[in-house]
Amino acid sequence: MTAQNPFIYSTPDQIRDPQEALNLFVDVFKDFRLIESVGNTFVNGARGSGKSMMFRVMRPDCQMLRLGNHKLEALAYFAVYVPIKDTSLAISELDLLSKKHGEFILNENLLCIYFGISILKCLSDLDLDGYATATDEAIQFYKESFIPLVSNAGYELKELPVCNAPKDCYTHGYVELELALTRFIDYIKRLALGAQHQSYDGPIFTYRSFLLPLIESVRRLTFFPIGKPMYLLVDDADLLNRPQTQTLNSWVSFRSTASVCFKISTQLNYKSYYTTNTQTRIDSPHDYHEINLSDVYTSNLKGRYKSNLKAMVEKRLHHLGGIDSSAEKFFPRNEAQQAQFERLFESMEKEYGYDFAYRNASLDYMLGLKNRYRYSYAGFEQLVHLSSGIVRNFIDMAFKMYDRASKGKDAADHPISEVPVAVQDAAILEHSTWVLAQLEKTIQDGELPIAHLNKFRMLKVLLDSMGKAFRMFMESKSSERKKFSFYFDGEVSREVSEVLRLGVSEGLLHQSTLASKTGLGRSSLYVMNRILAPIYQLEPFSFTGYLNLTAERVEQAARDEKGFLQYIKDRIASKVDEQNASEQTQIEFPR
Repeated sequence: MTAQNPFIYSTPDQIRDPQEALNLFVDVFKDFRLIESVGNTFVNGARGSGKSMMFRVMRPDCQMLRLGNHKLEALAYFAVYVPIKDTSLAISELDLLSKKHGEFILNENLLCIYFGISILKCLSDLDLDGYATATDEAIQFYKESFIPLVSNAGYELKELPVCNAPKDCYTHGYVELELALTRFIDYIKRLALGAQHQSYDGPIFTYRSFLLPLIESVRRLTFFPIGKPMYLLVDDADLLNRPQTQTLNSWVSFRSTASVCFKISTQLNYKSYYTTNTQTRIDSPHDYHEINLSDVYTSNLKGRYKSNLKAMVEKRLHHLGGIDSSAEKFFPRNEAQQAQFERLFESMEKEYGYDFAYRNASLDYMLGLKNRYRYSYAGFEQLVHLSSGIVRNFIDMAFKMYDRASKGKDAADHPISEVPVAVQDAAILEHSTWVLAQLEKTIQDGELPIAHLNKFRMLKVLLDSMGKAFRMFMESKSSERKKFSFYFDGEVSREVSEVLRLGVSEGLLHQSTLASKTGLGRSSLYVMNRILAPIYQLEPFSFTGYLNLTAERVEQAARDEKGFLQYIKDRIASKVDEQNASEQTQIEFPR
């Protein structure tokens, strides 16, 4: 029997078995308690940061196993998954409604039908064998709640067929809504064929008259957790168009959290926080709480990320690979390199002191290898830093490593015990190169609108400017040579602001803030994803200095790499480095 690669990636939707999902999941809710708390919550994070996996584990089948109680009514909440990616909500023809009469009404109609389908599909998937009255209750729900609600919206239902199980009733309900959805989409597509003056005469579903009452009816079912709200897990909400986004915001603004809480995941590119009343917007914390998963890497939660990743690796090794090993043992570091580094550190510490050795030993070691062989990024700890808070980065690298290591002559039928250093280094460099190549591919494909394509071009220039600047500091005699981030006060242009936002959305930058050196307010801080460290030959470990820039220099870095690097070269030469630039001016007070 061939050993399975324990780092094979499956989307959470592909994991049908709840036990399998729990076997792969590490409980991060202790770090982000607001996700499971009552209330509306936006969960923001780059692609691959684990948002969808959190939502998978919040669904009823996983919750019953996770809490060790197989009764639905004992759950703290009842969660319904509402995916946005690759669904019927993404209809390009909806753009024909832009700024026209009925734009918001028709988009809300579409959302309500789709959310209703998601709720009824969730009910049809439940195992209700332990509830003796479940079938009678489902029939009653259909006749006394569902039929009146859809009839009120103007939709005529077919007669309910014989229901031998609850699943039959709930399935019939969502099939009817799918039919309504199909008819609505047909109308929208006819608009694209020239029938733009054709009025819509189909049913109109709204939040207040259909979706919210539907949720209330579901909450009255005997298996529903008593007195608990329904959680709607809206995944990839960035992909909603602007009217749909504003409609969802309006639902959030109703603050009906006793009945329904919206848990909305975004890839840090949510289109708007305005409601359908364009004069008002939803605000935190009044209407919702906000969680940024990148905070786990840019805040004091960084240690938690390492421990969570270690637990995830060891779970995968055990459950999928049949390997009982620690993460550190399975991904060993380069011991020869470590021994050489430690000798250099001891020598520097003896001559110049611990602080000097801490700041410079690893950098000098890397520079000493420049013309001989490449620095080794192998080892679990370095892999943690390279993944930069994005679990998918680690999984992708680990998958390639295991795949290559298992191709040895004895690995076909037996799990490997560790990934050799050379295999790790090859996979790391390949993945790092691939990440940057994806940016280049988007630019070369040229399929995006020109304005958006220019943002990708500017992002590539910005990354090259910063990566090469960090390397220049590393090669310098500056007192602070470790840099992997930059910060600035003031405002950049709207175009560069959107470039920075794109970098965060793509997972190439992490955004945070820093106390301003002026003593007033906060500075914008951006940390480059350490997966790019091998490209620019940088050390992936923690840094001791930030690159302090003006907003104008950030503009230059995104537009003029050559000019920006000349500025950095001159700045280093004149010893105007981060430490000197941030020294406080001494003020003499009159006596």
